[in-house]
Amino acid sequence: MAPISQSATPPSLPRLLSLDNTFPDLNDQIRQAAQIIGLPDGWDDGAAEFQCKVLRKQRFHARAEWVLRWILDKLKPQNANGIRARTNIKAWKLLKQAISLVPVINAASLLRTADYAGILERVLEENFGKDEHDKTVKRGPTQDTEAALDLSESSATAEEHLESSRKRKRLSSDTDRPMKQVALGTSGLDELFAVIANVLEAILVQSKSDGSIEDAMVAEHMKMVLRISSAQAARLLKFWLKGIFNLLTLGPEIATSVLDAPDHCLRLSPILEVWEMRTQDTKDQSDASANLFSTECLTTVATLLSILKDNTSVVHWGMCKTQGKDLPLVRKTAIQSLEQLLARHVFGPSRTAFFADVADTVNSSEKEGPRRARNLSLYLHPLNIKIGQAASFEGMSGSLPTSFEPLLSAIPQLLDIAIRCSLRHSPRKKFAERPWLQAVFVVLCECSGCPLRSPGSPSTQSAIAVLGDMLAVLTEKDVPVDYSILEDIFRFYAGMYKVSAQKSTIWWGLVAKLTALNPDIFLPKSKANTDSSGARPNDLSAILFEQISAFPAENLNSNKAIYMDDGLSIWHNFTGLLDQCGPDGHHNTVRGVLQQSILIPVLRAFAKNRDLLGFISRWHTQLTEVVSVSLAPTAGPRKRAERSIWEDFELSSALAPLLESTLTLKQTSGLFEQHGVSLSSLLDVLRNATSLTQSSELEQAFKNANSSAILVDVLLRCLCLDETVAGLEPQLKALHLGISALIEHEYFRSHADMAVVWSILSRLFALLWDIASNESPGPLHSVLDSKMIELVHENISANIQGASKEESDSAFAFLLTVCDRFRSIPSSKKSVCEHLGQALSAILQNTFPLQTESHKDGISLDEFKLDKTSIQKTFRKLELLLVRFPSLLEFIPSNLRASLFLQIYWVVSTDHTNSASDQLLQACSEFVFSNLGSNVRNDMLSALFAGIDNMSSAARNLKSQDLIEFSENLYFQIPLQALPRKHREAVLDRITDILLGKQELSREQVLRHLALMVQLMEVPNSSAKICTEPMSLIRIARIADKESIETDRNILDKLEALVKLILHHILSEKDQKRSQGYLEQIGIYLSHHDNVISLENPGYLAFVKAVMATVGKDEIFPGGNLHETIQQHFLSTFEKKMTGSTLSGLLKVGVSAPKLCDLDMMLDFLCDVPVELVGGNGAFERLKGLLQEWINPYFSPSAQLPLAKAPFMPGTWCLLHNVVARFHIYPDYNHFLRMSQGLLQLDLSAKEFRAILITFKKSLLPLDMSTKLQLLPSLLPSETDEVEVGSLPILHALISSFEHGGLDDADRKQQLSALLGKIVVYLPISSDIARFNSLLDCVNTILRDKPFLVSQFGIEALIAAILTTVCPTGPSLPPQHAPALFTRLCETTNILFSLHRSRLGGRFHLLIPLLQRLLSCFFISNATRRTKNPYLPPWIHPYSTPLTPANAISYTRLLTTLSSPTVSSVTGPQHHHNRSRKQAALVDATKKARQYAGQYIPSLIVWFCKCLLSGRLEPKVRERLMPGVWACLETVEMEALKAMSSGLGSNERAIWRGLYAEWRRTSGVGRKPE
Repeated sequence: MAPISQSATPPSLPRLLSLDNTFPDLNDQIRQAAQIIGLPDGWDDGAAEFQCKVLRKQRFHARAEWVLRWILDKLKPQNANGIRARTNIKAWKLLKQAISLVPVINAASLLRTADYAGILERVLEENFGKDEHDKTVKRGPTQDTEAALDLSESSATAEEHLESSRKRKRLSSDTDRPMKQVALGTSGLDELFAVIANVLEAILVQSKSDGSIEDAMVAEHMKMVLRISSAQAARLLKFWLKGIFNLLTLGPEIATSVLDAPDHCLRLSPILEVWEMRTQDTKDQSDASANLFSTECLTTVATLLSILKDNTSVVHWGMCKTQGKDLPLVRKTAIQSLEQLLARHVFGPSRTAFFADVADTVNSSEKEGPRRARNLSLYLHPLNIKIGQAASFEGMSGSLPTSFEPLLSAIPQLLDIAIRCSLRHSPRKKFAERPWLQAVFVVLCECSGCPLRSPGSPSTQSAIAVLGDMLAVLTEKDVPVDYSILEDIFRFYAGMYKVSAQKSTIWWGLVAKLTALNPDIFLPKSKANTDSSGARPNDLSAILFEQISAFPAENLNSNKAIYMDDGLSIWHNFTGLLDQCGPDGHHNTVRGVLQQSILIPVLRAFAKNRDLLGFISRWHTQLTEVVSVSLAPTAGPRKRAERSIWEDFELSSALAPLLESTLTLKQTSGLFEQHGVSLSSLLDVLRNATSLTQSSELEQAFKNANSSAILVDVLLRCLCLDETVAGLEPQLKALHLGISALIEHEYFRSHADMAVVWSILSRLFALLWDIASNESPGPLHSVLDSKMIELVHENISANIQGASKEESDSAFAFLLTVCDRFRSIPSSKKSVCEHLGQALSAILQNTFPLQTESHKDGISLDEFKLDKTSIQKTFRKLELLLVRFPSLLEFIPSNLRASLFLQIYWVVSTDHTNSASDQLLQACSEFVFSNLGSNVRNDMLSALFAGIDNMSSAARNLKSQDLIEFSENLYFQIPLQALPRKHREAVLDRITDILLGKQELSREQVLRHLALMVQLMEVPNSSAKICTEPMSLIRIARIADKESIETDRNILDKLEALVKLILHHILSEKDQKRSQGYLEQIGIYLSHHDNVISLENPGYLAFVKAVMATVGKDEIFPGGNLHETIQQHFLSTFEKKMTGSTLSGLLKVGVSAPKLCDLDMMLDFLCDVPVELVGGNGAFERLKGLLQEWINPYFSPSAQLPLAKAPFMPGTWCLLHNVVARFHIYPDYNHFLRMSQGLLQLDLSAKEFRAILITFKKSLLPLDMSTKLQLLPSLLPSETDEVEVGSLPILHALISSFEHGGLDDADRKQQLSALLGKIVVYLPISSDIARFNSLLDCVNTILRDKPFLVSQFGIEALIAAILTTVCPTGPSLPPQHAPALFTRLCETTNILFSLHRSRLGGRFHLLIPLLQRLLSCFFISNATRRTKNPYLPPWIHPYSTPLTPANAISYTRLLTTLSSPTVSSVTGPQHHHNRSRKQAALVDATKKARQYAGQYIPSLIVWFCKCLLSGRLEPKVRERLMPGVWACLETVEMEALKAMSSGLGSNERAIWRGLYAEWRRTSGVGRKPE
């Protein structure tokens, strides 16, 4: 751009004076003014910013000063012209340029004169002052529906919406004119806010000095521009925050001025600086401006904070490309700034006033209720008004306006801020802060619309949700609240007190959160705390349990959030609660949430307060109410009603660990006696009744008996200790006799819950059998032949006809329990078999046919009645048999057992939705094949084989491939020793038929079949088809040649393994005629090599490879040279194939897949060719040359092609690497080393990585030590550079191959001794975890296996490297790997202590700092103190808990090794041979080492005390860490401990005193000086 010519333009002063008259449009005036003061073209779009900076250095500022005054005059008026000017974006840009051109003092004077703060306030109010509740937060990307403003010229002025009128206007002043409504598009609003912020930021920059006195004086002038009254500052802050909120509501595409702000704080920093510069009101004694802030800014700050913390609002902001800004960091910084505002100006002053008001007479005279935070209530009054408006809207419309949602969600966040602002670092301070936090909670409850008094109208759903969120915050922060407050919340807002005839709502989510906060509120009050007036209930649990029982049982298993009980006119609301208990499919039902969130916590609260009997009593009361008993006669089988929540298994499971640990034996026996009386009462009624007709007495007796039976069943489930069972023997016997007598009454069996009765009998029988004396069998031994067993068979048979499934299952469980106990009695085995056979016959007869004489060859799936419903109906019984009583399978008749296994097999193999059934059958098969006899195993094998053997139409309809897959998967689980040879051979033959059949198979099916055959062939199967017919094996090999099956390396590997195993078994019996014939047929087939040597037949190639690798030269054709002939032919074929594919064609990136597949097969074959066989072969020499031409462009010293550009896959590179190593296809070993390094840097699988390392290790075997040492410089770069990732595994393999001796050169020996010191240098500079772990592998190998490489220099360098790693200047490794990294460092240090302690000498002063730094890693910084642990390395987050108890165990092991050394660690390996003759010396050496270590332990203890002052330990971490500290203290003399204590400060000494007392308690005795 040409320079601006001053002489070519008319004088500037006349032009400036005539601006308003010459140019009517404000944009033209601004353009002319910018030209007059010398601004370059494009000054308003940032294109000429550099030239503007050059102009700012000029001293001719008179014109700029005039323009500054002029533009301020344009912006200042409060009329329509002023509104238009303040909405003009170019006007603000010109203002910023003018301020920068005018000297600071002059600019400050003009800004103060024009009242810049007032201008800023007016422009924010006019454009962003609209109440934020009139807007809706947009959750996702939005489109600007308004027409985008063209901001370049005329559209830079705001649009004016004037009422159209052609009447002549009367003359009046500007202030009398009606204000014009000015509207900007969304993009215009964003740009307007950006330029306004730029002006303010420019002023703030000039208000800061660099420290000199002159600059400070100049900056003070500009500060006076922004030093405004507190009232005006509050208004500015309010409008500014509203502007940010309004822009954020427009979405991330629009709000670029906020999201891309240079302060990384959503442009909050400028206005916060203005707020801090405000002048304090003389009446404001706290200097916090709390009243003004609350009145003007509270609702805006709360709303903005809410949307910033709402992930659903912010989730789409991250999708906006915000010029590389870290959006999470921006969000976090903005949240912190807003929270600090609330803490300083709301909660801080309120807390101070609250504690100052403790001695106030008003508070002191209050006898009831918590103290109130009056100041906080006053400050939150604006928020209360807004939320009251929201409640009114919700009450009238039934739903909350979306614009009020952020304000309501801010209330729990305010409570969280108040908690985090309080001082709660110790139990004493927590107790002192409790009244304040409780008062905050009460005030916020009032703000949310839930005051702690009887509400005049029902609370809205939003208010209840906010109240629940606040309770969740209290629970998370562990803030206790008085019982009276929680009781009031339960009374007024849980909805369980119905005060009118209108429909009420029970808010179960609120009840669950009350229970989570403090379930003790449901405990009955003591007599001293009983409210005699009746205003407060004395037992909330009774009310709660009644409402739970009143919930309709048919809806318990549903997952609907809202239910309506028409009978009681009650709504049940579970909103938000069904999603909190987990997605396991059960807890997200009403039944699950009531149990897990309410009943079980209340149960534990009763147990914790030693009132478990009270809960059980209430449990019994509710059972009596909900258990229904109908004595009316019914025509068919009686159907049981839906089980109530009080009968669920989860309740008994929760009670099980509490019963014996909470109740005494006397209390437990009293429970059994109490409920035994209920059962005896029913028995008396049945015996004494003249006629069993329906009566109230009989019905009540049945209710009491049924509820007692349920509780007795629960109590029996909870008995675990033998002492408890023995102590309850009289009560258990009485119960058994009573129930045995009751069950004989048909009327009882018809109307009682027999499922529970049979369950009780099962448990009673098992418990009494275990405690019965063998000398006096008692009545239990007659149970097997009693009427009770006959009733069991009746129940099982009745189940087939439609009786209760639970009743039949319980009866069958009782029978299994009895049979399981009697099976150990020889005289009862026959009866056990008969009863099991009778029961299983009834279960299976309607589902599967039983095996009879007509089924001598087993049962076929064709004969099944494939009734899936009936099968699944009986599967529960079979599952019970297999899980709890698998030993009874031996006592089941063979035909029934076969049908049983077939039924289970069919159900599991066809039910793909139930993985538990699959696991059940696998576990059962494992038990059967490990513990039971051959008959049971054979029956199970026949069932498994049926799935493979059956290919009928019925099986095909059931997806026979699924049956085969399931059977094969089970065969993989069965040990080979458990499979008979004939069965293995039958399976092999069947799989052979499947493979060679006409049905098309997928690649996965072929691979699974071959894998099973390989597993079965690990043992000989001489009669199998593939072991007697070699053509079957060859035909199987041809399967891999089919086009329908993609060539798969895994298939070829399994095929080779199968051929090798078969030939191995054949060769083990090669003297037999059958084996010779088998080998002869293979030899004849292979002699026709023209038919098999083809790269298009990978199966053939794999077969030939396996034969050549397994069978010797003279074992196929004795005296022949078949091996040489075939291999020479292969080499010739390969050489032609590879030569035909030219170098350029094969190495192109786009090379075709078949070529690469051919190359893999060729290289794979070369990996198995004997090296001595190809020596001097011309074809092979040409192959070597061709391969060397291929690899040289990538691995030669002058290589120019990157390895990533190569067309080969990683698997091809592995094969090529093996061939190069076997045949030495490289000019020197450094060439092969570069190849190995480069390949290890590729994206390899674990198998490929291991293959390359194994090949490299084999290549090192023929090398001597001198040659190996020459490779080290290629692997270790300079100390300032990191080691390449591919070099470290190579280095580890090289170190592992080093051997002691073999070096006479002193330089080489010195190179060896310095190796450890060179390696550890790279530890502190490692940038990734893989490199760091590889370096530690090398170090550990040297320390553990190569002691000749360890020197004093290496040990000192290792200690220094580990110390640097755990220091704040350590490497920046990923924090998620901190536990594994810490464990490895402890492991390395422990190896150093254990194996090289004698080399440490007097250098323990180097070890103690290392132990101190490792110890520091366990301490978590106190986030509330805002000071982090200064000793943590970068890879440990200061405020989280990355280290686990396992890490503490590793460190404890390290301390134990230090303080309790072994004999070998202190004497060295040279003394091991003379240990027996120098026993006394060895003991003295150990004691000496302990005493020497004890001299340095006090420094570690002092460090421990200091760390406790600045951080904290997780309880589980501390539990596992302290044994190491105690072991260290055992090595220190008492005098040293006293000296250490005297040198401590007061805080450290207090910690040491507690630590010493804990040590004495742990050791059991006081420490005496030695």
